[in-house]
This record gives sequence, structure tokens and C-alpha cells, in this order.
Amino acid sequence: MDDTKKYMIEGMDVFLRIFTRYPNDKEFTVEDMIGISNVIYLVITGKDRGESTDIEKYNEVLKNMVNDPDPFMRELMTDFGYDLDRRKNKINNMLEGIDAFLRNFNKYSNDRKFMVKDMIGISNVIYFIITGKNRSESTDIEKYNEVLKNMVNDPNPLMRELLANYGYGLDQLVNDPCESVRVAVAKQKYGLERLINDPSEIVRATVAEIGYGLDQLVDDPDAGVREKVAELGYGLERLVDDPDKFVRRTVAKQKYGLERLINDPSEIVRAAVAELGYGLEQLINDPDAGVRKKVAGQRYGLDQLINDPDAGVRSMVAMTGYRLDILICDPERHVRYIAESELEERERRRQKLFQELSEK
Repeated sequence: MDDTKKYMIEGMDVFLRIFTRYPNDKEFTVEDMIGISNVIYLVITGKDRGESTDIEKYNEVLKNMVNDPDPFMRELMTDFGYDLDRRKNKINNMLEGIDAFLRNFNKYSNDRKFMVKDMIGISNVIYFIITGKNRSESTDIEKYNEVLKNMVNDPNPLMRELLANYGYGLDQLVNDPCESVRVAVAKQKYGLERLINDPSEIVRATVAEIGYGLDQLVDDPDAGVREKVAELGYGLERLVDDPDKFVRRTVAKQKYGLERLINDPSEIVRAAVAELGYGLEQLINDPDAGVRKKVAGQRYGLDQLINDPDAGVRSMVAMTGYRLDILICDPERHVRYIAESELEERERRRQKLFQELSEK
């Protein structure tokens, strides 16, 4: 779980702890929930979010938060707004977690009442959506289908994306304005016949990853999409001549057209060919040091490459363990360091083997 999700859950839990100290059948109005969320906003940011909020009315809330189990909240209680830049990400994510929870209630009238157990249940649904795990075995997720349905319209694209990740509301989310949400829909293999023509190249690349519509996507105007097609080994006879070097590199990695790509004008393509061990007798003399370094990595022509004018190539020779007795005297400090480290590691292995043999 990344920090964004973790802090959203922390924010929701901070809010929920205000209520869970009461019995499960205790009722709170939506107005109370909004007011308490504004108090927490004040504590976290040092600013009053709602001018109509009577902070004095919630002194009991503030008093209880002094004993909050989250040390971050206790710290904020003692020093509103201190060093906010350092904690901005956590603060923003915690507030978003509170808001994601609260949005499930504020569509109702202010005098609508909810029991604490309902709040807990809905928080468990949000926890499930964010993490993919059920926090409470007693929570019947199906009971809260209305919550899930409403979250399809959540203003936070992260929440909509998480919904799509678990296959909820795909018929609506396939048209979502946020590309990350549509990517999540594509990963569910839903609506591919529409998403293959999506204006976002990231969405179309996701469709290509799935292997859908490759006969169309092989001619996609975006190189990143064509690269995904090449990764699947499709249309290589066409993509070997692609104008984009990264697409041609991917074709090389598929071990296709190497006899042509060995002479590619791009060094990254020739380096990919060398990495496959193809045409090393030619590539050892390549004008690009990066290509020659790949040749050294194949342990080919080390007797020649040990004298290469490029220190990076000689460093790779040292990493293979070849003629370390020479390379510890290399004029480049970095090459000498690698050679000395290799010799030390070799000596450690020798001593370990000697010790193991002595103990037998």
C-alpha cells in the first residue's frame, strides 16, 4: 500500500474514532459529521474550513483528540500548523480520506441520522476499495452496494480508479474523464472495442498490453503504443523498420531482424543486439562506448576491451573479473575501485571455502 492510500485510511480512521467510542446504536446527524470533520480540518491545518462551524460546540471532540492513538494527531494538537510543508502530503491525503468517507453522507439532509455501526460499515467498504482487503470479516460488502454505486461519481479520480480496479461501475467508468480511470477499466478487459480508439495513448497502450486489436494498434501514431505491440511479438516484420528507435530496440529484444538491426543508426538498438550476444565480432569495434560495454558484458574480446579508451567499458571488463591484476593499476579511479572490490570478494569466497573444508 503506497503512502497516499495509507494516509487516506489514517484520515478516515481519525474521523471515525470520534464516533466509535459511543455505542453502535448511537445516532449522529449529517450536520454533526460535517461539524466534526471541520474541527479535525482545523486541527490538521490550523485553518477553519467552515465559517459557520461553532468550534466551541465541539470542545469535547478536541479534548478527546488529545488522547488520539495516532502520535501525528497528538503532535498537531499541541502545535497547529507547525512545519506544514514537511507534512503536506500526509495532511492532504488524510483530509482526502476524511472527505472520501464524508461524501457518502453529505448527499443526505443535515438532519438525517446514522448509527455508529453504519459509519463503521461504510468505512470498511472504503477501506476495501482503497486496499483490496476486507478489514472486518463481519462486514457484508454486498450490503453496501449503494455506497459502491455512489462512489462511481466520487470527485476524487483515485477513488474512481480504485473502484475500476475491483470491477465496479465499469459501464460508467469506461467514459470517465480521467485517463488513469480508463486505464484501470481497460485492465479489467472491459470496453476494449471503445478504448482502442481512446484519445489517450496511455489507454491505447494498455489495450495493446492486453493483446486486443493488435492489427490496428501496430499502426498507432504513438510510438509507445507500437512498442507495446512489439513486446507481444506482433507485426515485427513491419516494426523492424519503425521510425522510432525505442520500437526498433524492442523488436531487437524479440530476437527478430538482428542481421539488419546490427547496423541500425541508433546506438541503443545496436546495444540491444549486443546484449543478445549477436554479431559481437562486429560490435566489439562499434564507435559507441555503450555498445562496446554490452559486448564486454558478454565476456567477449576482453583481451581487446581491457585497453578500451572508455573507462565505462574497462569498468565492465573489471566486473567480469578479467585480468584484475592489470586493472587495479588503471588510470581511472573508478575502474581501480571495481577491480579492488572484485579481488576482495574473490578472497572472501576463497577464505569461506577454506573454512568450510577445514570443518569437514
